[in-house]
Amino acid sequence: MAVITFTPLTSLISSCSPALSPPLVFAFCLGFHGALPADPANLFFLSGMIPSDSRWGLIHHGMGDLALLAAAAGLGATFVRVGYEDGVMLAPGRVARHNAELVERLAGILQGMGLGIATPAEARAMLGMNRTQP
Repeated sequence: MAVITFTPLTSLISSCSPALSPPLVFAFCLGFHGALPADPANLFFLSGMIPSDSRWGLIHHGMGDLALLAAAAGLGATFVRVGYEDGVMLAPGRVARHNAELVERLAGILQGMGLGIATPAEARAMLGMNRTQP
């Protein structure tokens, strides 16, 4: 019988170059070909493997609704991504008319959970990005 153990990413990160300094940002990509399935168990597993001061979020392919994005937010995700490139379903059996409808629905869900929605400038600041000028 084989025993498989998983080392938390914290251990791997601490053994890496000093170029990796906190807070680290993780984007969990689920549901893509060759990736873990997009389900709450995998999301819970991954979110428990990273340093507690990390920022993390979810990108998942083939969304049938927005439930897993809401679960990610409930688990403490800093960001979630929604749009036609990930999935077109607003709810089971209901296709969104456009990206804005997906964004509006997700924003409403997150606000209903008592969470705030970052402006583009706030999101860039959280990720340590500066807006580039053309």
